[in-house]
Amino acid sequence: MRRIRVLPGEVVKKIAAGEVIDGPHSVVKELVENSLDAGADEITVELEEGGRRRITVRDNGCGMGREDLMLAFQSHTTSKIKDSRDLLQVMTFGFRGEALASVAAVSRVEAISRENPRFFKDAEEEGTRVLLEEGRILKVEGAGHPPGTTIHVRDIFFNLPVRRRGLKSAATETGRVMDVLRPVVLAHPEVSFRVTTDGRDVLTSMGGEPLLQRLAGVFGTAVRKELFYLPRHSFSWGELEGYLSLPENSKRSSRDLIIIVNGRWVLNEELKDAIRAGYGRALMKGRHPWGLVMLKLDPRKVDVNVHPQKLRVKIDGVGEVITALSEAVGKGLSEALPPPESLELKGESILPLFPQEESVNHPLSVRAENGRKPSVSAGGQTYLAPGGSVRRLRGDLSPSPLLPPGSLKPLERPPAGEIRIIGQFGERYILLEAEEDLIVVDQHAASERVRVEEAERFFKVGGRMLRLIEPIYIELPPGRVDEVAERRDELKELGLDVEPFGEDRVVVRGIPAFIKPKEAGEVLRDFLEGYGGRVLQEERERLIDRYACKGGLKSGETLTPPQIRELIGDLLKAEDPLHCAHGRPTMLRIEKRKLDRLFGR
Repeated sequence: MRRIRVLPGEVVKKIAAGEVIDGPHSVVKELVENSLDAGADEITVELEEGGRRRITVRDNGCGMGREDLMLAFQSHTTSKIKDSRDLLQVMTFGFRGEALASVAAVSRVEAISRENPRFFKDAEEEGTRVLLEEGRILKVEGAGHPPGTTIHVRDIFFNLPVRRRGLKSAATETGRVMDVLRPVVLAHPEVSFRVTTDGRDVLTSMGGEPLLQRLAGVFGTAVRKELFYLPRHSFSWGELEGYLSLPENSKRSSRDLIIIVNGRWVLNEELKDAIRAGYGRALMKGRHPWGLVMLKLDPRKVDVNVHPQKLRVKIDGVGEVITALSEAVGKGLSEALPPPESLELKGESILPLFPQEESVNHPLSVRAENGRKPSVSAGGQTYLAPGGSVRRLRGDLSPSPLLPPGSLKPLERPPAGEIRIIGQFGERYILLEAEEDLIVVDQHAASERVRVEEAERFFKVGGRMLRLIEPIYIELPPGRVDEVAERRDELKELGLDVEPFGEDRVVVRGIPAFIKPKEAGEVLRDFLEGYGGRVLQEERERLIDRYACKGGLKSGETLTPPQIRELIGDLLKAEDPLHCAHGRPTMLRIEKRKLDRLFGR
């Protein structure tokens, strides 16, 4: 008895569609890429109910005549390749001939197209309209239509109940569509895009605008201050260019790090790792850069025929690309960051040290005025310098012995007994004397630990929401406002009262009591930009992380004596005073006996 059978064409189409189309965002991606392949420089995307009810993509590309339009929705039909040799150097977005057939197999489609005289000398003067359902052509007729193509996709997954029920809310599906569109919009600054949802504009960009302006339109105007330019860099078989975030503007995930290869958005962890490596130690553990990197590579070395959705590529000789990318990022970052300040002894210097008797009340200073003897002031008393002069260090000096490896050790327990604050060093570290040893505290890591535990205590006891006298207005990327609006009740469980305010802004009227109003804008903008798609506990951890990192004391910040006292006091009261939220040490010990040995004592 024969058990092997040939599947009906309708079943085959649904199986194939399942690999290509997994939601409205997949439909939008495939249709927009078709528009780009058609040479369009104006593309409009319209969504109803996040694409669950209707998706429309309209372009002014080359268009199709009657015969081509009828053929386009059949499986494995395409105008982009002719034989297997073309697969070796694909430069178009589509080439498999599956997209339109897959879309039509799981929805109701209306396609209208007319050949564009810009592309065809003998272009047909009348357009054609085709209606399809489950991949079957129901009707073909002439129709008036401007040059180009319009495709309406309605009731996605109407014939696949499980897939249909698996669709998320309109706001969530809109967010997914925008996540797909952002890389496409950024990769093609020469094309004008307009995106609407339920009749409301959520993204508009003009063709030919500068790349940084387009980035601002996609991610919000604040990116102008948060990114640095990655200059064009060439290597043997390619070149790269882009904009990346400054280290202090890094994010918890790499979702917003967009990599474009030959105009195509790709997901490639090797390239992301190369970008991160270029930052070196400038990035904290667990943090990721974001922005846009555009690579132009020899198409013969790029295989895009890896997966039906064409998001993953294989690069022959990827090692050279990784090296070039990492070096370019490192060089671009070094040029973007201000040079370190040089140390120079001057006749008048302020030394951030505190005398032993009054550790944090009276900073020392050295002065030389009007030819008088230099003096040192401390606590209101003045002492003359011996010999009446202060000389600059000149000439050849014998090198001083350096601390050998291992001299700096993370503490295994908090320092006990009396602790004396010596002062601040390099606007980054706090120096303490404890147990006859020198303790070096990282002020940012210490502040982060204190703030993490403060926020965790707030949620453990069900802390109260602080109502703001003056609301905070935060600009968000297109599509993110709807996501926030839909999850407003969930946000209240995090202590946040947030609601939409226009198309690209939200207004914050209440915040968790542990967040200070003056720092709420910076903390919440970064948090809300990536909000959604996680369970409540994960979002709570993200909010705590943003509060600890964005609002805490920064490296490079000068601290007053009261600030130092407060920070050290709070740190020593913490449940884990020895580590920051990312596991790095907050303080290191330099043993006095090792210093004595270095000085020959």
